[in-house]
Amino acid sequence: MIQGQEAGILVHPTTSLGFVLHQLSRVRIGGGTPLDRGIIVLYRLIQQNRDAFPVIDVCLLTDGRSTSPLDTSEVRASARSISRLSRQITVLNPGIGTDAYLQKLAKLLNATFILRH
Repeated sequence: MIQGQEAGILVHPTTSLGFVLHQLSRVRIGGGTPLDRGIIVLYRLIQQNRDAFPVIDVCLLTDGRSTSPLDTSEVRASARSISRLSRQITVLNPGIGTDAYLQKLAKLLNATFILRH
């Protein structure tokens, strides 16, 4: 889990779904994590943990209200690498309504986009 102004890591990769769910219940909502920094940090995290976790599934839960652009070369390269190194990527929008920005993000990551109805 990545959160905060500098996109810091809250929970490192784990196979414990219970631990992740517990940590999710403690996440502070809001705060404007820059989505571009989150993508770059996620790529680095996956890269650093490839040996311990050779099969990676990514679930990105975001409202997609990014304060930063996703079209920089570093973000695009990180997104391509995340896509290549992950078995499955899902982008979840917990909000209401469609969001073209999140659809663009899902396409960038080659991810499945799930919109809350």
